[in-house]
Amino acid sequence: MHEYFAVRAVNHNWRDIIAEAKYLDKDKSVFKNISDVKLDKLGDKVYEKFVTPGMERIKAINLFKVILPGSPTIYNGEDVAETGLESKGKNKYLTNRNRIHFEWLNKPYIRDYNNELKQILNLRKKSELSPLVDGQPVILKKIKNFNNSDNKNLFGLYRYNSERDVIAIMNTAGFDATRKITSHEQKIPYIDTGRQGEFGISGGLQDGTVYVNALKEEDEYIVSDGGKFYKKEDNEEITSIIIDKPALILYRKKSFGSK
Repeated sequence: MHEYFAVRAVNHNWRDIIAEAKYLDKDKSVFKNISDVKLDKLGDKVYEKFVTPGMERIKAINLFKVILPGSPTIYNGEDVAETGLESKGKNKYLTNRNRIHFEWLNKPYIRDYNNELKQILNLRKKSELSPLVDGQPVILKKIKNFNNSDNKNLFGLYRYNSERDVIAIMNTAGFDATRKITSHEQKIPYIDTGRQGEFGISGGLQDGTVYVNALKEEDEYIVSDGGKFYKKEDNEEITSIIIDKPALILYRKKSFGSK
């Protein structure tokens, strides 16, 4: 079976496991009172448990691809949580998927995942996020923790075009653990966009400029202290920044030149 590792789809393996178990259950002591309908439901639960961490990672990776320069693409079947591959491709080192199982969209957890993935891939269609399409990228300097040490899980990018600019912070915490589902929460005092060597924004950003969280638009951030981003609250008090998603994407509330 080693030749099927990471190649054969999980749902096919599940059917083989059940078939083998039934074969070994000679006296039907195990499967006597278990219908095929119940086995199918159990198989679906197993599949959901197996693919959920992968679905979270695919969403995170595609969010990173939306932020970074280039054209985001997905592999055939990723949008419906397919696993494995079905046949050999033209390249002897690659395999192929014959068709997409769109009928799987009837399963709520796959339908929800598919919709969330579409929302991520459609972010670039928003006019306020146009720098993610054609914006010049600038790598920000290392993000600091409260004790002034470098945060090794957060990576910042500034992108701008002639009309707008975007600040994006990618959060990789938690994605090095195979069975973990979500990224780990990161808490920082601010995001510093100032210049340092080859990194940061030349000339800085104007204090008082307001940016909006593209993934949670009721959240606003304000530039202060010569290019540092702080979380803005209703009472105007500045609070720490909590990043509990794979990325934080901030767009300028008013385009360049707006009053």
